[in-house]
Amino acid sequence: DIIPLMVGSAEKNIGIKKLIEQLDMLAPNPIEKGKLIACTDSNEQEELRQIQGTDPAFVQIFKIEEEAKAGELFYFKVLGSQVNSAQELINFDSHQKERLGHLYVLTGRNKNEVSTLHPGDLGATAKLKSVSIGDTLHTNKDSIKVNLFDFPNPVISQAVKPTSEKDREKLGEGL
Repeated sequence: DIIPLMVGSAEKNIGIKKLIEQLDMLAPNPIEKGKLIACTDSNEQEELRQIQGTDPAFVQIFKIEEEAKAGELFYFKVLGSQVNSAQELINFDSHQKERLGHLYVLTGRNKNEVSTLHPGDLGATAKLKSVSIGDTLHTNKDSIKVNLFDFPNPVISQAVKPTSEKDREKLGEGL
């Protein structure tokens, strides 16, 4: 096997552009890689499915975070074809329609708004109604649920839930 080796300095910005160009050339995108995911269809049949760019749009929610002014922020991974802001998807479990509002790509604590996310991208959106961790949102063209990965058992489990909007803001500032 041949393993490429690159030398550079992130602090002095030496060789970084070349590194990014090489990664772009050598590393496959999710469609080319052909990643297999475990899915369950509407008939409760499990199957392994390969991600393709021609698949209908579907995403899996993997984290929900409370944000001070925006309310809940839902983190997801795009698994089917691209998703767009203002796109309507259906929750596999509750069969409720969910409208994706603004789409964000997060870099640290910064939210950068984008109009489109592609397969393999991680994104976030706010103001979804009936969504929980592990839910799959899809177009009605293809009704599948991505099987949830196994979470480790928690050592300590506690939750704080505000009773009013005023309490929510105070709690958001405190956390």
